[in-house]
Amino acid sequence: MERFPDSRRITDRELEAWLAPDSAYGRALAAGLTAAELKLVRETFQAALVGRESAWTSAVAFLIARK
Repeated sequence: MERFPDSRRITDRELEAWLAPDSAYGRALAAGLTAAELKLVRETFQAALVGRESAWTSAVAFLIARK
């Protein structure tokens, strides 16, 4: 496994996808937060992340299969 640090600009579209009710993150947040708290999370992330450069790390696992 290797990690690849980078930076990226978070878009409105990405944030909406992350927090959508049918996404894994959206479901996890909805399971533990009230509607008012979810709204606050969305507003906070919008202000802090959208349109700004953010540190980002991707992890990739390289597999070798042999017969």
